[in-house]
Amino acid sequence: MRRLPRFILIGALASALAGCAEGSDVPYGAATGGVAGQDSGASGGASSAGAAGGGGAGAAGGTANPCAGVTCNTPPANTCLDEDTLQVHGATGTCDDGQCSYSSSTTACPCKNGACTTNPCIGVTCNTPPANRCADGSTLTVYDAPGSCHEGACSYTTHAQYCAYGCDADTCTGDPCAGKSCLAPPANYCSSASELTIYEASGTCQDGNCGYDKHTAFCQYGCANGVCAGDPCAGVSCQSPQASFCVDANSLRVFGAPGSCNQGVCTYPSNDEACAHGCVSGVCRDCATSTDCDAGKRCDGGKCVACDTPATCGPTCGACTGATPACGGAALGCQCTMSPDSCGGQTVFCSAGSCVACGPSACGNGRCDCGETAASCAADCRPACPTPLSLGTFDAGADGWTFDGLWRRESGGYMVAGSGTKYASSYTQNLTSGTSVDLSSCASAMLGYSVRLNDDPNYDRKGSDKSERLYVQCSGDGGGSWTNLTPSPWPKNQSACSSSYCSGSYGNDRSFPSTLQSLALPAACRTSAVKIRFQAKGASAWNLQNPGWYVDSVTVD
Repeated sequence: MRRLPRFILIGALASALAGCAEGSDVPYGAATGGVAGQDSGASGGASSAGAAGGGGAGAAGGTANPCAGVTCNTPPANTCLDEDTLQVHGATGTCDDGQCSYSSSTTACPCKNGACTTNPCIGVTCNTPPANRCADGSTLTVYDAPGSCHEGACSYTTHAQYCAYGCDADTCTGDPCAGKSCLAPPANYCSSASELTIYEASGTCQDGNCGYDKHTAFCQYGCANGVCAGDPCAGVSCQSPQASFCVDANSLRVFGAPGSCNQGVCTYPSNDEACAHGCVSGVCRDCATSTDCDAGKRCDGGKCVACDTPATCGPTCGACTGATPACGGAALGCQCTMSPDSCGGQTVFCSAGSCVACGPSACGNGRCDCGETAASCAADCRPACPTPLSLGTFDAGADGWTFDGLWRRESGGYMVAGSGTKYASSYTQNLTSGTSVDLSSCASAMLGYSVRLNDDPNYDRKGSDKSERLYVQCSGDGGGSWTNLTPSPWPKNQSACSSSYCSGSYGNDRSFPSTLQSLALPAACRTSAVKIRFQAKGASAWNLQNPGWYVDSVTVD
């Protein structure tokens, strides 16, 4: 036999002292070392240095930890380095760059097939017991680790574990109530017509099933569809009593408010009234004949009604005829009419419902009667409103209108103002209606006309307004004083002007086509001496188009 080196003998002595506690784990009944290259998350064969194949590489790009998820607990199998030396790998290794490596030690002993022949338990670790198993429905047999090695084989002691919720599939069943809150009780239900069964909101769990306590509540107004019915009288005011009715031919039953509510139904207090003239259709008759009624009333269908019609009028309820055909009411009786004058209007006239003799008092009654004339009573005998009036069409001439300055009549049948001559001074030139018209009897009047402007946007004084204006005016004193009328609505391009039509400035064209205008005449221009005027006014007319202003078809309506 060849001599073993000293370090091998020392290693063998240490291994002998360690006994079966040393070396690789051997499954129950086996005396072999660990299997190389089967660490969790790793693959590959063992290296000569005892390293097992590592786990998969990290994510592309090298940013992930390649050892994440790798567990190094499957060392390579023990091996014989030679016939006298056993190499044993540590049970737990380390991971580096996704690969597991395990430390190792050597033991001097006769070695064959990866085990010491003199003591096969050297290098064997018993840490892999058999799987637990159910001994019965409530007991789990549990294998204890570590075990013990004998002749290279591992054996394990056992103990019994009680399973409170039963044993199934070789494991104790968990608590079936874990995670159950029991906060969804069954729906309440009506246990009778007046009782409601109510489940508590929170229950308890037993064997995985929720149970809920319940109690019964009395429903004062009945139970339906799983809820107690509400008070049927809630919100009911009972303020609409039933109609009165005749109890018999001479008695009326009358109902009062408020009433009282019971089960949602209103009942009202009542009393019976005696009807002196009988009861008909739910009312006591006021009368049997008109003699039962007060003065100024008559009996109509059992009711006393006012005598206020021409057929039955006044305190005596007589008929209105002749000079007094109208009824002024039950108190005033029959009266005359003013239009037409039922009194005749010749020797007597109607005033305040009565016929009175003609005289000075007749003037001012608003009617031209009692022989009045415009000379004797102008207030009553003034002419009717003469509208509609045509003040000027200008088709055959000036129609009596007067004009000066730039105004003239064009053969087309309209009046125009404008000049091709340059005027450097300011001007005011008028187109005025002829004879005054009498509008004193008109409650309202509208002045109508057609107007147009040809403007000159090429006016050569840049930056200044030509200040050409056209005013529409009316006079109520025959032309002594004038009132400006503001156009409304404004024609196109004219809304920026104040109370007159106006021309523009350089580059600002305020031209507009022929436009019909209608302006209300104020009370000051609804007199007996009304005139109309169109006034052209400005600083100069040197570049106003020729013509510039057009006026036509002047009317009063």
